[in-house]
Amino acid sequence: MLSDMALNMLMRKMQASGDLWMDAVPHGFRSTFRVWAAEATSYPTELAELCLMHSVGSAVYRAYQRSDLFEKRRQIMADWSETAFKRTEEILAIN
Repeated sequence: MLSDMALNMLMRKMQASGDLWMDAVPHGFRSTFRVWAAEATSYPTELAELCLMHSVGSAVYRAYQRSDLFEKRRQIMADWSETAFKRTEEILAIN
């Protein structure tokens, strides 16, 4: 897991090296992922929330649900990566 400061530092270094070619800040990455998961996929809300490391369900639910759903989280994150990079390529093609 990355802290906000670690992500901020990474993006600053990427801008300095030219790997990040536009002004951008970390704020909003998490909400962008969450909106994408809700609007563009059929993944369950629970899975998107777990990807964001949010607690899901009541205490009773969490007591019985002991799986971290790792393989399902791996798939949603792979789909997110594909979407994010596809969009980046579209932006580059426009500019």
